[in-house]
Amino acid sequence: MFNQYFRLPELISIDPEQSSSHFLLNLTDDVSDFVLMQVLRAPLIELVVTRTGTGAEFLLRLQPGFSLFSHPVLNGDVQGRSAIAGDKGQGAIAGQVTSGHAPEHLLRGQGQGLRVYANSTRTPARLLERLRRGLLITLDPEQSESGLLGIRLDGEGEFNLVALETDLRLCEEPLILQNAKSVLAREPDYGASSVALALLITELEQARLELVAYLSGIDCHPGLAAEAMRIEPMLSQRRQWLLRQYAESQERPKIGTSANDYGQNIDKLKRLLECYELLSTPEVNAMVLAIAEED
Repeated sequence: MFNQYFRLPELISIDPEQSSSHFLLNLTDDVSDFVLMQVLRAPLIELVVTRTGTGAEFLLRLQPGFSLFSHPVLNGDVQGRSAIAGDKGQGAIAGQVTSGHAPEHLLRGQGQGLRVYANSTRTPARLLERLRRGLLITLDPEQSESGLLGIRLDGEGEFNLVALETDLRLCEEPLILQNAKSVLAREPDYGASSVALALLITELEQARLELVAYLSGIDCHPGLAAEAMRIEPMLSQRRQWLLRQYAESQERPKIGTSANDYGQNIDKLKRLLECYELLSTPEVNAMVLAIAEED
């Protein structure tokens, strides 16, 4: 069902001599944030276990622009946990995980699989920052007779592991409505930077335009159309608020001041300037005025 997103599948083997194997997922190219926002709307990877136990293997499908390769973890204290890689995975893996959050963990048997989804409750800037640093997926073959393969993805909840048999995202309401609702349900970030606000505005505007296009379609279900008409004004209001926040972040040094107030008393500055003029020589004053007129 996601064939339009993934590349051709690859068969990857797990080293039988190691108790756990670590695979680094990162970007192969320097991709724009606005392009990556489209990537986050679909699963990043799809993994299906083809063999368990000694010499376990799994079938992997990736989106274009991503790579997954074996990577050692230098510190034994983080066995079975994900870590972060810098400079597109070429640097050393971090020796510790300091987030304190429980890692995403699933047990998969032969013929079972999973997908990795982005958490829609996180802001795009946070998801993209985490993605550019790299994700380390840990695979632990279970030593018990069950012959299961443990798959872990550590982090602060930016990405989730979803089992294939429980992935019902395409069986629910249309993806356009799901995306619009997730954008509205996200808690506003009042301290977001200008770059993060630009990404939020782009995401919201795209969701709103898709909703308008969905309403203009002839095959729109009446119940879903009513739901879309209820959501569209909310998106417009959120967009106006984000645009206002973006303008304030660009033009106003402080929220409590006007755009042309730089936090200084103008009268005090004028008095200081007069004092400097009295203390300096007439020649210096004439030179400063000439320089000011040239500017």
